[in-house]
Amino acid sequence: MLPSIPGINSSKVVLAWDVLASKAMVGRKVVIVGGNAVGLETALCLASQGTISPEVLHFLMVNKAESPDTMEQLLNRGNKEVYVVEMTKKVGQDIGNSTRWTVMAELKRLGVKTITGARAIEVTEVGLRIQKDAREELLSADSIVIATGSKSENALASLKDLVAEIYVIGDAEKPRNALEAIREGFLFGIAI
Repeated sequence: MLPSIPGINSSKVVLAWDVLASKAMVGRKVVIVGGNAVGLETALCLASQGTISPEVLHFLMVNKAESPDTMEQLLNRGNKEVYVVEMTKKVGQDIGNSTRWTVMAELKRLGVKTITGARAIEVTEVGLRIQKDAREELLSADSIVIATGSKSENALASLKDLVAEIYVIGDAEKPRNALEAIREGFLFGIAI
């Protein structure tokens, strides 16, 4: 869902789901609006672009083609500068604790910068204007990725007139995480 802010219809604004599905391309400097699971996964995906694969690392090490410092830099920094802007005081609140620490460690390793307690207030030609505390700041960006909220897609529920039983679960019922959808599916499965 697009937030209602000036400039949101700019060509530099894309949806996180489109980025993750490779339906939208982004520039080198990216600001992601929304710091929950989808926003952070998008940040990891973008920040890892341009890093070297284990196979390339192996080749470089075996052939002593680069210094250890250069190889470490190639492993840990991609070709994008990524910021995540989150309204609340903490990113990744919808990620379980056992997974969250690994996501946070990867964000740090890849150089993703997070700004919490900040609100997107305008998309400009230069980037995204945010408000944090009482001051405004302009984050320069080639692309702005929106990862704020989802809405249910339940068109298949209309089949209820064609089948004896139909159960709407998961994001079709209400946007949530995969564990909740699996639990609902399990509970309906044992009830049938």
